[in-house]
Amino acid sequence: MLNIEFEQAYENINLNINLRIKSMRCAIVGPSGAGKTSVFDVISGLKTPTKGKVVFGKDVLYSSEEKVNIPIHKRRIGYVRQKSFLVPHLTVEDNITMGCNIDNKDYIDILNRLDIKDILRKQPGELSGGELRRVDIARMLSIRPRLFLIDEGLSSLNENLRECVLKCIIDKCTKWNARMMIITHNQLYVKGYVDSVIKINNGKIINGEII
Repeated sequence: MLNIEFEQAYENINLNINLRIKSMRCAIVGPSGAGKTSVFDVISGLKTPTKGKVVFGKDVLYSSEEKVNIPIHKRRIGYVRQKSFLVPHLTVEDNITMGCNIDNKDYIDILNRLDIKDILRKQPGELSGGELRRVDIARMLSIRPRLFLIDEGLSSLNENLRECVLKCIIDKCTKWNARMMIITHNQLYVKGYVDSVIKINNGKIINGEII
């Protein structure tokens, strides 16, 4: 169970979020500026809300009342953001293995399925947008997260590659009993891959539904 309750005022939007997510694979949809990315930022610890709480299983990640705020690196959350944050002076391989917490079999399998084994010696500045995205995904999978967040991380991939990447993510999350949440503007991208859909508009939850 992932329990998220928080309030936060930003320049363009007031967020009032109350979510209890039981499904292992969830999509979040809504128009631009609705607050979707801010929800992921709060879950991951990148942003601290005015008040509220984030509870994952039995672990309190954030609570304004209890004055708890677990550091980002201790939350074991893999977060693939819209903008790549690879270390520019390191090779692809060094970026992926920086916080590696998986065995070599899983590591090789991820490289093969994401089709990045031939670019390991390159640096981020030499990569295309689609390659950057796949390296970001590999880097986050390599930490063996208990929760995997993807913010529009598949929009730059063609249909066949997007399917391969999604299957890889889901297979690894299933193997590790990890949850996956994905933000998407196109619900068709993830149809058949998620158990539930949460709709957000103007900083509020509209509804969650099984698809």
